[in-house]
Order: sequence, then structure tokens, then C-alpha cells
Amino acid sequence: MIQAHKTIQFVPCLFYRTGYATDNVVLLGDFNSYAAEDPITTILNNGYISLVGGPETNDYSYLFDGQAGKLDYVFIKAAAAGSSTATASIWHVNSDELDYLDYNTDFGRDLSIFNASIPERFSDHDPMLVGMDLVALSDKPSASPVASFECVDSPLIMMIGVRPRGCNWAANNPTVRCMKANVAQHCPLTCDSVMNSCSSCEDSNKKFVMKKSKFVKKCAFIGKDEDMINSRCANEGVLETCRVTCGYCEA
Repeated sequence: MIQAHKTIQFVPCLFYRTGYATDNVVLLGDFNSYAAEDPITTILNNGYISLVGGPETNDYSYLFDGQAGKLDYVFIKAAAAGSSTATASIWHVNSDELDYLDYNTDFGRDLSIFNASIPERFSDHDPMLVGMDLVALSDKPSASPVASFECVDSPLIMMIGVRPRGCNWAANNPTVRCMKANVAQHCPLTCDSVMNSCSSCEDSNKKFVMKKSKFVKKCAFIGKDEDMINSRCANEGVLETCRVTCGYCEA
């Protein structure tokens, strides 16, 4: 679910960073979730449609222990669907074939059996075939930072003095704790009923703990080096914490 939301948020973030904005957005690849699972329904519920059928169809792109399912998708923005000529289908050249013919040497397979001259079993997933008409643009599409946004709490631990606290701490007593300096910026969804903090989008002004490195940072550090912003914003939880700096929304 978190990765699905991050994928959705990445698109306006990319618009913000590049200055390009368009409804002609395509998300495609291995999403590692079956068609009826929450990550896929999250994407479909956020303005996208699938060019390859839904869970009620017999579409599949992967075989595991004899059971077929779909993990690979082509999504386009629903807003562009009416004018789009894009089509997609699954080419069953891998999942239907025997593992014996596989391209790798897992489980002691003989690599010499793999025949690279034929389009079979070159992966364990079936490829998507996508067709679309592309037109040249005379002018670069204009874009401004995204005006609408989903109000989200930071998933990162903030520092209250020397004590680490999460937004669940604020949720236990929002009337008091959301009034503390900058807590509402860090936990706008939790504090909205008290501080109306979802009415605008801001960076957290709290020190926060990076998930992997455990370093304590602030959003000023994330945005300090223009060349490093994208890589720093890609760290887990930073996009939802440094919302303006990372291009999730505009201030």
C-alpha cells in the first residue's frame, strides 16, 4: 500500500521537478501485486485505468506453483482515456513455458538448454505489448507545482526535545500535543481537527529520524543541495515529511 501511494505521488513530484505536466501518463511494469490486492485497487482508485483486464478476467502474466495470476500492468490516466489510442495485451511467451527451458541456473538447471534465439522463457514474467500513437509537441507543456494533495502525516519519528515521538503519540492527545511547536506540520492529518493543518501543505519543521541510517535531519538539509534532492526525497518517509521540498505539493 505504501509503495502504491508513493508511485501515485511520484507523478506530480516529477511534474514539479521537470516543469512538464500532462494527463498522458503511463505506469507500466511489474507491480508485484495481484489484480484484486490493495496496491492495485489503490492505483485504480486514484485516477488510473488498466489497459489489461481486471481481476474478473482470465488475464495472467506469471505462474507460481501451478497457479496463474497477473503481476504486470499498464495503467494510464483515466482523464486521458477518452482521447487515447493506447492498447495493451499480454504476450504469453514465458509463464506458459516449462521452467526446464529457463534462462537462469536456479536449482541446478543446465544453462545450455536455454535457447536465446527464440522468444520463450527469457523471463519468469510475460511481457506487456503496448501500442500507442505518439505526436510531436511544438511547445513544452507548462506545469506548476501540484495544487491539490492528499493530507498525510509524516511516517518518520520526530524529535520533541530529546525524545523521539511519532504521530501516534500526537494522536493520543491531539488537543494538547498538536499545540506544541511544529507538531501540526509534522502530523497535519492527526492535528487537522485541532489546528486545521490540512488546509495548507508544508514541510515539517521538526527534526526527524531517517529510517535506514537513523541520522537526525531536517527538511532544510534535504533541500540543501539541488543535485541531491531527488535521491534524498527517495528515502522512505521523506516525501511525506518534506512535502514542499520534495515536490509533493506547493506551499
